[in-house]
Amino acid sequence: MRTAFSWGFFMNRDSRPGVCIIVENQPVPFDRRVWQEAQALLAAGYRVSIISPKGPGCEANTETLEGIDIYRHWTWEAHGRVGYVFEYAFALAVEFCLAWKVYARSRFRVMQGCNPPDTILLIALAFKLLGVQFVFDHHDVGCAVRVRPPRP
Repeated sequence: MRTAFSWGFFMNRDSRPGVCIIVENQPVPFDRRVWQEAQALLAAGYRVSIISPKGPGCEANTETLEGIDIYRHWTWEAHGRVGYVFEYAFALAVEFCLAWKVYARSRFRVMQGCNPPDTILLIALAFKLLGVQFVFDHHDVGCAVRVRPPRP
């Protein structure tokens, strides 16, 4: 008996362990570091899904490139403190929803959050209850760490 509803959306037909990478600063595959990490994970036998912002040349909501599933969301350039709060809150909410969509399809076991802000950790906390491990990949360490000269 056939029905209009398909469980295929929720079924994991791919037995490889899954990794979900969330990047907030640049669209993938133009963020070369994230793209190379994803390709290395794929070569090591993982199923890789990436959540990233849209950008010039990367306007598709979803696509699969070289075996890597990419989910993109809309963003805008913020101006001022209030603008940054709204920008990051919006991105966090959309990434949270997309992460659940990816989880429904792949049942990933590892989530990797790339780039500041550290708020991606909030998304990972929800998945921690499901046994998902979290890796924070801080790409812009030079901006966050300051070396103070020694005092005489």
